[in-house]
Amino acid sequence: MIISKATGRALDSGGANGAEAYMHPQPMPHNNFHLWNLQKVGDSYMIISKATGRALDSGGANGEKVYMHPQPMSHNNFHLWKLI
Repeated sequence: MIISKATGRALDSGGANGAEAYMHPQPMPHNNFHLWNLQKVGDSYMIISKATGRALDSGGANGEKVYMHPQPMSHNNFHLWKLI
């Protein structure tokens, strides 16, 4: 699960029938919409929903919003995330 340190909410991939990511108020470890696979790509990661197989994409609303892209693409920088 990916949980916000500030709010304690879980990143959820189930918004708008799997097309949107949002912060769920209660983390549920048995809810696949709250579970993620990290796929290493060079020095970055793709974050892929276990429930939908969609990639977390940072390119929505000119980079201001995240959404769930139906096709994970390791060559698309909007699908790549750095862990620090």
